[in-house]
Amino acid sequence: MNVDSPTTLLYSLLAATALGAVMGYCVALLRAKRRARMVIDDVRRELTRLKSAEADLQSARADLDVLRQSLAESEERAQTTLKREEALDVHAQLQAQRIQTLESQVASYEDQQIRLKRDFASYKSNKSRELELARNKPDSWSGANELPVLQKRINEPAISRNTQASLHSLEAAPDGNEAVTSSYTRKPGSRGLRSPLSRELDIPSLSESELPDSVDELDFELVDLDGTGEWPRG
Repeated sequence: MNVDSPTTLLYSLLAATALGAVMGYCVALLRAKRRARMVIDDVRRELTRLKSAEADLQSARADLDVLRQSLAESEERAQTTLKREEALDVHAQLQAQRIQTLESQVASYEDQQIRLKRDFASYKSNKSRELELARNKPDSWSGANELPVLQKRINEPAISRNTQASLHSLEAAPDGNEAVTSSYTRKPGSRGLRSPLSRELDIPSLSESELPDSVDELDFELVDLDGTGEWPRG
């Protein structure tokens, strides 16, 4: 028993050492696995964070694209609005010029209307004065220059009618020259006026195109001739 004791102790020590080594290895392996698991968890968490960051980056890029598109649309709308404002400014300038032109035309028309009213009033006054003179003193004048307004209004249609009558007389009668001469003369013994006014005053011939627009305001005092073509006396 005493001889085998050192050997047994040695084997026991070797067995204990081997067991300690195995236990240490196992403990180290467990710690390594724990550390590896922790590292793996850290890596997984990092990957999760990376994926989340990448998703955030993609979302930020999408938002940035949306903002860029919105900015482009805003710039386009701003350019369109600017062009529209420029067009409106040009249109406003044209309208202002047109308004100025219309105002000048209105002023010109007003001046023209004033002149026409003044001329028409003068014409009406002269017409009334000449009619009054022809009615009161029919024998006191014989020339065409004494009543220019009436003479001008009466001579034009009278000459036209006499000319047409003369042409018909020339075609109808062989002695057309005498018919034409007799159409423009009167008998020396006639007591009527020697001016065309005595023949034409019963139907005044006034051309509407020669009168202003306010011709409705015209009010002439006309007198009727008696049966002999003379002015009534008394």
